[in-house]
Parts: sequence; C-alpha cells; structure tokens
Amino acid sequence: MTAERKAANDAATTFVSRHIGPSPRDVAAMLETVRAKSLEALMSETMPASIRQKAPLDLGPALSETEALAHMRELAAQNQTFTSLIGQGYSGTTLPAVIQRNILENPAWYTAYTPYQPEISQGRLEALFNFQAMICDLTGLDVANASLLDEGTAAAEAMALAERASQVKAKSFFVDAEVHPQTLAVLRTRAEPLGWSLIVGDPAIDLEKADVLGGLLQYPGSSGALRDPRAAIATLKAKGAFPENHPLSVGVRGSLADHFLNKCDLLFSIGSSLFPNRFSHAIPSPDKKTIIQCTVDTLDLNRSYETRHAVVGDAKLTLQALIAELSARGPKKNPGLVEEIRKGKEAFMAKFRPWMESNETPINPYRVLGDMMKALDPKNSFVTADSGNTRDQTSTVYEAQIPRGHLGWGNVSTLGFSLAGAVGAKLAFPDRQCVHVTGDAGVCYMMGNFEAIARYKIGITTLHINNGGYSGYGPGFWGGGHDPYTWKVSDHASACMANMAKSVGFYSEDVTKPAEVLPAIKRALDENAKGRPAFLEFICSHHPVHGGWVRPVAGGGH
Repeated sequence: MTAERKAANDAATTFVSRHIGPSPRDVAAMLETVRAKSLEALMSETMPASIRQKAPLDLGPALSETEALAHMRELAAQNQTFTSLIGQGYSGTTLPAVIQRNILENPAWYTAYTPYQPEISQGRLEALFNFQAMICDLTGLDVANASLLDEGTAAAEAMALAERASQVKAKSFFVDAEVHPQTLAVLRTRAEPLGWSLIVGDPAIDLEKADVLGGLLQYPGSSGALRDPRAAIATLKAKGAFPENHPLSVGVRGSLADHFLNKCDLLFSIGSSLFPNRFSHAIPSPDKKTIIQCTVDTLDLNRSYETRHAVVGDAKLTLQALIAELSARGPKKNPGLVEEIRKGKEAFMAKFRPWMESNETPINPYRVLGDMMKALDPKNSFVTADSGNTRDQTSTVYEAQIPRGHLGWGNVSTLGFSLAGAVGAKLAFPDRQCVHVTGDAGVCYMMGNFEAIARYKIGITTLHINNGGYSGYGPGFWGGGHDPYTWKVSDHASACMANMAKSVGFYSEDVTKPAEVLPAIKRALDENAKGRPAFLEFICSHHPVHGGWVRPVAGGGH
C-alpha cells in the first residue's frame, strides 16, 4: 500500500468495536461491580507492577479492516520464495482454490457464537471427516487416517494410544532410526515423565529382538529412503545394500568394471543418469546392449543412450522386487563367473596392494588408505573424500560393505564438502566411526568450520594427504603464465595444518613414517569415541594414479 495511511477513523473504530466486545456502558458496569474506579486502577490492583509495561505500545495509528488487510498483503509481497532443501518431512504444499474459498475462508467453519467456540472443534472434526472420506474415495481404501496435529505431536499421541491399548507389560516403545529428528525429540519429551523408554534402531534388525508395547516406522525415511515396511511389520526382516566385498561385486572403477561394461549385453542401471562426464563411466558399444534404467527423474531416460526398458521409481524398492522375482525362480549359480570376478579382483589389486603396504617415504597415499581400512570397522563406519585425487584413490580401493557406508561425489568438484559429509554422517549415525579424506586444496576450504566441530564435540577424523600441491595437476595445468600458482601450496615447515586444527580443539598429529600411520589412526578413533574430533596430517608423495573410467573409445580403465 503506497498511499499515506489515514489516522483512526470511523471504519477503524467500527473494526475495533466489532472485535472488542465491551461498550463504555459495559465497562462502567463491570468497574462498579468490582468496586474499581477505573480500568487503570483495576489493572494496578490485579497485576504486579514488576510485569507491567508502563510505556504504551508503539503501534501507530489504527487501521480499518480493509487497510489492515492491504498492509498485510504489502508485507507478504516482500517475501522471497525459494526451493526448500530442509527435507525431514517439510514438504511443499499446493492449496486448491476451492479448498481455500469453501473451507479456510468460510466463516461457517470458524465464526464463534459462544464464548467457548465449540463450533471450531466441530468444524475441525467435520473437515477431518471430509478429508478421510476423500482419501478413501481416491484410493479405494476401507479406512484412512487424518490429523490436524503436527507430525511430532501426532506421533506422541499415537505412542500414548498404543500404550493404553497394549496388552503387554512392556514399557518400551520402538522408534525407527529413520524418524525425523524433530519427531524423535517430541517422543522423548512425552515418554520421559511417563516412565517409558524409547528403543531407536533399524526395524529390520532391532525390532524383532525388542520387547516393546508398540513401534513407529517412518515412510519415507528422514534420509529419503523408500522402504517396504511389510517385512518389518510382519516378519521383522529386511535386506541391506549390495556390499562391495561380495563375490559378484566388480567395484565402481578400474579394469574389472571396464571389462564387464565392455563384455555385457544387458546393462541394468540403478539410480544413475547414465550421463557421461569426467567422473563416471561411458557405456561402450551402447547400440549392442539392452539398457534397463531405473531412475526417479524421467529426464534421464534416453538422455545419452537408448533406454530399452525404463523403471521410474525408488531404487531400493526396485532391487527388492528384482530379488523377490529371482528368488521365486530358484537359485541359478554360475561358478565360472564368480571365479572370473575373483581373478579379476586379484589382478586389479595386484597393482594397488603394494602401494597400500609401501614403506617408502614420503608416505604413499595408498598406504594411508590401506591402514585406514585396517583400523575401521567395515560394518560400523562411514568414509568419504574430497574431489580430486583423494576421491579417485579412495573410491578405487575402499570397500563399502554397509548401506551409507561411503559417500561418493560423482560429478562434483567443489572442495571441502567431505567435512560436511562426515559431520552429517556422525549426526545421523552417532555410533559409527566417521572419517573423511582430503588433500591440500580441500583442507584450506574447510578450516573455518573446525572450531564449531570441536565446540560441539563431533567425533570425526580428518585424514589430510599433504603432498605439497595439487598432485594431479602439475606446472602449467591451466596454461602458460599461471605456473606455479595453480598447483603449489606452502610446505609443511611453514604451514602445519595439524597445528591449526589443534589450536581450535582437535586432537592432531603429524605423521611422517609409514609405520606410524595405523597407530595414529587408531589413536584418532579413540579420541573420537570421547567426543573429540581428530586431524591427522600425513606427509605424502605425489602419486596421481587411480582406477580409471570407461570412455566411449575401447578400454579406458587402468
């Protein structure tokens, strides 16, 4: 509203009188009844002076209803609407005009005609009934649930209802680890004064052995996972992800993946765009292969290659359906294929294993990764690495054996993100060992965040591969005239990153000898268990060698 607003006028006065009931005559009668000389005197007698505000509120001149609505629209127009990335159950909504007009803006739903406003409750009840009836009509279900409570409060009410209806003596309630954190917080607050305990875990693993009065499963999960809950509800069993130490796993890059991508005539892609770039495989001879692509984004279909068969939907549910179908057809083993993969893995690792066990100095980066794998519990850990050589080398030799045990970055070259990945993993899985690997470039991007990690006692470990430069680039990488600024960094003697981390509260070590790599990582993990982050700086050699990607031309793997 750009025009100058009018002072209090008849319209504003009418607006006030419509919403504030007592007239001057009513006020006088009330004061006479309570034997007070004025409203001010009544306030002084009934309200302690310590909590009264003496100065009047700076509200400006009164507005009429029309002016107030226009002013509110003016303020609302200043809002900037962006795409929400908060997740955790906070989803975008669309309000149909017919719902807004006939329900939210219908005075029959909410206008009070008694002091207790029972018609608001009645209106809500009717709205819920209409919603439930609509869902039943649309889905064909016999019954549907509806609530005007927020998700956390609704979950707490469901827990209380389960306790009242339960026929067991247990006072524990099972909560899916995929429940949104704000919902879990409300459940904890509700359960504590009532003497109930919460068991938080994976329903596929922890629910069957728990003695509980009820349980809460999340769908979809807070991580975005779509899991079929029928197995957890009925038999309390579930399946995990495909582990890289499985006899049929060929890894994600290098000669073995290269061999089978070239050899296969049927390619089943799960959760991949199949868009070739610097950090992924191309499909060799795609015209000679049948490509089945499972994706949630229809724009990926037929984007780079002809998709013979498309499956639009969740990857995990697709795999579960595939496993069920193959199981129904009976086992079909191929010992020859298993042996071919085993020999291929041996040949591939024969190149990298000597470096993973190397005693050379400066330390070979693969020695750090090899000893990291010895120190970590593969069934209870999380590993990620920054883009560049640390990502390429880690993804070449590290075996992820559990769901969400490794985070790769794909076509992302932003440095420093591995720190956020490790922090997020530790917050999501507090009992896991969480490690991220970074190089000289990445560590410089994340230093400003170290203090907060130490302050909040987030027990993660940073492995810094310090080889004095961007080892995959070299002089003149960006062309003539840019050397040496594009690949050199300060040497360790003048810039010790471990000392920087120590100064803000990290446990830190400088490691220069190969024999000290494994003990240092174990010490760091011990500090993590106490809630202290750790920073290990390894003085390493330049060694830009890693498993390759398949390119459109024949071959391409190392």
